[in-house]
Amino acid sequence: MLEVKKINSILFDREQHYLLQQQLVRTYDAGIITVSLNIPGTNKQLPRYHQFFQAIIKPRILQFLQKK
Repeated sequence: MLEVKKINSILFDREQHYLLQQQLVRTYDAGIITVSLNIPGTNKQLPRYHQFFQAIIKPRILQFLQKK
């Protein structure tokens, strides 16, 4: 039973994420770039993941978005 609750929670979170993305697209009338990290375990909010995003992913996205 616990496994079903966990799966339902994951599916609910994914749906909420999708709905937020759709709201952003409608609000700003523009596309979005989504970056997904495959993070093991149940705690997805560890500081090291935020640090990884800030140090590795974010600079590359900003570089990609800069107009030439």
